[in-house]
Amino acid sequence: MGKLTRLEALEVSGVEYERNALLKSLQASLGQLGALKQLTLAWLGVLGELPDALVTLTSLGSLTIEECRKLRVLPRRIGELGALKQLTLWGLDKLQEMPDLTGLTALRSLKLRALPGGIGELPCIEALTALHELELDVANNARDSRAFTALSRSLPCLQQLQVLHLRASDVDDVGDDGELFYVALQARDVLAIGRALKAWTLPLLHVVDVGEADDAEEKMRLSTCWQALGLPAEAADEDWTNAMTLDYFRVQQQKVAAFASGMHARLGAASGVSWLDEQALEIIADEVLGGWGLLKEWRQELVSPDV
Repeated sequence: MGKLTRLEALEVSGVEYERNALLKSLQASLGQLGALKQLTLAWLGVLGELPDALVTLTSLGSLTIEECRKLRVLPRRIGELGALKQLTLWGLDKLQEMPDLTGLTALRSLKLRALPGGIGELPCIEALTALHELELDVANNARDSRAFTALSRSLPCLQQLQVLHLRASDVDDVGDDGELFYVALQARDVLAIGRALKAWTLPLLHVVDVGEADDAEEKMRLSTCWQALGLPAEAADEDWTNAMTLDYFRVQQQKVAAFASGMHARLGAASGVSWLDEQALEIIADEVLGGWGLLKEWRQELVSPDV
């Protein structure tokens, strides 16, 4: 396999026995496939680890690793794949920890599905500012790791985000074919995400799916926390969609931004507000306009994360 030096796309799947020549050749020769742009490893029941040579594939733009249920570790330097634009990790039951992803600044799509319960917290993704699509699926027994709360703190940095999918899977209820069943997110998780979307402008965000239960016809809606999120009463009565909630947030954000901008323009040169930056002015505008209390909500979340 090491002789395929001009190969640009490779998929290896369906290897379920130990003495497989193709899998051994891949592990020994992966670093020699310098032209590789797309790599998919799927349903490799005997794959326990990936060679560190993976990080030498500097042209790699897409990496998918799924249903490799004995894979324990990923290369620690995977964050050095600077050209990577798509990363999907799915069905890695034995994965012990997530590697550092902060170097993947070109990444546009990140899908982390069915993360195992022992994996701990969500990897730091604040540096992934090019992200357009984020999908996070956390195993139900890992929800105490507060992955969704951690994500809510990262959202303000993802200014290019267009699609956000969040789900919790029930690892104690798995189908005969290994299929995971999904459960509704806890209200705490929905509220944390809702507050993050409310407090920071994400103008390109078009799709937000927060939770999905297999026995429910509709996904969890942000409007279920309408009081805590400061939505009007009709949000509960009319059962707003997430798109409607986002539109409402945008209108309120625009009001605050316009107020802050006007305040800065009119008073900045002749008053004590001249030293305030735009963010500080928006906080003041929020308090003056009333009914939002973004700063108070955020302080409450920082001081009392269990609330």
